[in-house]
Amino acid sequence: EVTVTLTGTQAAWTATANQPWVQINNGAGTGSGRFSVEAVNPGDVIGGQENLNASITINAGPGLFTVVPVTLRIKPAGTSDFPFGSFDTPITSGTSLEGSFAVTGWALDDIGIDRVEIWRDRAPGETTPVAANGKIFIANPLFVAGARPDIEGGFNDHPFASRAGWGYLLLSWGLFNQGNGPVTLYAYAFDVEGHQVLLGSKSIVVNNAAATKPFGSIDVPSYGGTMSGTNFNFGWALTPNSVAGCVITNGNVFVGIDSGPLTPVSYGDTRTDIQAAFPGFSNGSNSGGAYLLETTALTNGTHQIGWYVVDNCGRAEGIGSRFFQVLNGGSSFVPSTTAAAPESDRGSGAMSVATAATEPVLVQRHDRDWHWSYPNSEGTRLVAVEQGQRIEVQLPSAAGATYEGRRVFNGVKSALPLGSSLDAKAGVFYWEPVAGFLGSFDLEFVSSKGNEQRTTAVRVLVGPAMRAAIDTPPAGSVMQQPFLVGGWAADLAALDGAGIDTVHVWAYPTDGRGPIFLGVATYGDSRPDVGGVFGEQFQNSAYNLIVSGLKPGAYDVVVYPHRVETNSFEGALAVRVTVR
Repeated sequence: EVTVTLTGTQAAWTATANQPWVQINNGAGTGSGRFSVEAVNPGDVIGGQENLNASITINAGPGLFTVVPVTLRIKPAGTSDFPFGSFDTPITSGTSLEGSFAVTGWALDDIGIDRVEIWRDRAPGETTPVAANGKIFIANPLFVAGARPDIEGGFNDHPFASRAGWGYLLLSWGLFNQGNGPVTLYAYAFDVEGHQVLLGSKSIVVNNAAATKPFGSIDVPSYGGTMSGTNFNFGWALTPNSVAGCVITNGNVFVGIDSGPLTPVSYGDTRTDIQAAFPGFSNGSNSGGAYLLETTALTNGTHQIGWYVVDNCGRAEGIGSRFFQVLNGGSSFVPSTTAAAPESDRGSGAMSVATAATEPVLVQRHDRDWHWSYPNSEGTRLVAVEQGQRIEVQLPSAAGATYEGRRVFNGVKSALPLGSSLDAKAGVFYWEPVAGFLGSFDLEFVSSKGNEQRTTAVRVLVGPAMRAAIDTPPAGSVMQQPFLVGGWAADLAALDGAGIDTVHVWAYPTDGRGPIFLGVATYGDSRPDVGGVFGEQFQNSAYNLIVSGLKPGAYDVVVYPHRVETNSFEGALAVRVTVR
């Protein structure tokens, strides 16, 4: 599906294809609109070809046109692959969770992913009906464009690799027993041909009985919903009663669009449904809130909305963050056959360009004080943020200058991540990465004043800093000795180098016998693929160990990276193998 939007005009437009196998549905309109595209085969024009390319031209009059590329991949029946991917967060580290948390991962297929489904086991004593698979359905997470640069870079030959990341903000208070106790989550991927694969499971413990942060949800707009004109944004918020007297008062619930400056929500509306679902909470009967959202002030396309709540005990939390679509007549249309580069990239012989290599940026997370982030050896400032945590980054001040921002990935410069925004005059970058975003995001901010420009490089690390992988042996494999245990490990929060000084490898027999120390792996070999995704400083992050001398049997081989910053082993990974 393709969205057409126009700026300052209600002109008629048409969409036409340059190949007969491209069928356009609803390919004409006036003002903003949408059309869909599918492949047909009139007169066997496709024949025995496997890959076809075409283009669609959207024309709204002289000088108002754009071209959309189309690629068709054809596979004989029965030869397509099953989907594959990963279930990444929440991290099962033994720490209990509370409130809302991100359920995220990624999925790809050789033809296309249709959906991901999140399910859970029924809790002991729960009477909620289960489906045929013996589990309880939770939600279909959304796929988020640009959310997983590691997957986008590693699988760029697969369809929709740029939107492989999926995410869902799970409100654990809505689970059985208000989310108290163990919970096992499952993520399944389905491709467009009906193939189904279990991406993984997560066994977690939720302890909302000891929760201290406000919680709630947004009701309107819905996840991925479309809005136009003027609409009310509705939601609700409560705060735990673990501290006597803690309440939420009107004026302390805020809304942010595209993670930008916070605006008060009118809070205190009657919500009998919330009062019934959460009896005994101090704000239960008046937990509703509303905000009049003027979508015509926004560009057509994807935007992010989220609430930020502070109770009178000073406890704060972001709730309900999600993407929604804006579609209004007369919003925005780029009359170009290629993506326009930022002004600072278009060239000027008189322009002076400098890199702000030594200046720090000032960073604030929503639950912490401001702090400075200084450039590392590459001139990049590192900003770490958890999924769903709001940050503000004050760029180096330059009186009278204006800022432009862009994401840099594999040398290509594009728009800032979805859901973020930049105050060009104040030089402040805002972002609250919604569920789905995970990994390292390289950003550039260029300040312009007269004929002088200065570039500030910022790397935003979303999610856990410790990242690692076991490439070999594969899970479930049968190994003849000697065999190689190899992969990579990095601390993405390290200022210099990969941030790991050693890697230990152990084997845990599945029959309950004591663990066996296999040795210290060789660490520091080159992994250009890792460096290409996370930055050159993480390139020398490979580990390798030859294993021999194990008795035949089943083992969990566990890799323990040692983190320089904390002088501790963190981010352990395991793989189960059978040794012959």
